[in-house]
Amino acid sequence: MPDAPERVVSLLASYTDTAAALDADVVGIADFSGDGTLFPWLEGEIDLEGGTVTDLGNAYEPIGIESIAALEPDLILASQYQVPDEEAYERLSGIAPTYVSLGPTSDSDPWQDTTRAIGTLLGAEEKAEQAIADTEEAIAGTAERRPAADGATAVYAGVTADGYRPVTDPEGPTMALLGGLGFTLPERLEGEENMAVVSPELLEDLDADAVFYVSQDGTAVEELPGWDDLSAVERGTAQELDLAASNALISPSVLNVPYVLEAIDPTLEALEASS
Repeated sequence: MPDAPERVVSLLASYTDTAAALDADVVGIADFSGDGTLFPWLEGEIDLEGGTVTDLGNAYEPIGIESIAALEPDLILASQYQVPDEEAYERLSGIAPTYVSLGPTSDSDPWQDTTRAIGTLLGAEEKAEQAIADTEEAIAGTAERRPAADGATAVYAGVTADGYRPVTDPEGPTMALLGGLGFTLPERLEGEENMAVVSPELLEDLDADAVFYVSQDGTAVEELPGWDDLSAVERGTAQELDLAASNALISPSVLNVPYVLEAIDPTLEALEASS
């Protein structure tokens, strides 16, 4: 592959973030929703309206290989959603060198490792290391400014009328980011299937010093039985995140971490006040 690819196609939001942060020449992306909506941190980084970048559709649905080939990429940043098996990988890599992930899935790799890997592919190793250092400095600065998070517990969950889906992997990307602020995952959630649906009757298991959540089907969480009894709700440290902040917390990237740190700061401040 070329030392510095000039036509990059990215099929995963966090990879698009990383490529944009490293000033890659991106010619095509798969977006989060399939409707051409970009997350706020990509404003000014990716130009879908100017015709220089093509929106290939939803990152979590099949994308026609012909659409990708038509962009004549010299590097494809894919994911397990577009490359579920070896046959799919062979099809994409037949167009251009294709990167999927370092670990079992694209979602499980630490954002630092992803940044270094993509930086290597782009011939931008020094820029990648600087971006990592700047982002880690932002995390450390928030931790220093909001010390009440140190040793506190935190939970992130998607909420629906059928129950909730908590992050339960203490080593995964979400808790790694929150852990950088000092948070830990409640022990009762460790070892459970990650993002598996938990019955609404067990809502109390969601409780922690800080609770971050997103309504995935429009459910008004305050109407769920027992919601108002959660200690995080009572102390004002339960925060509903918008789609952008939720995505950033689930799939941190070198570009979106500052956004989510700012988004959750009101809860960090409330935790300080209640300590």
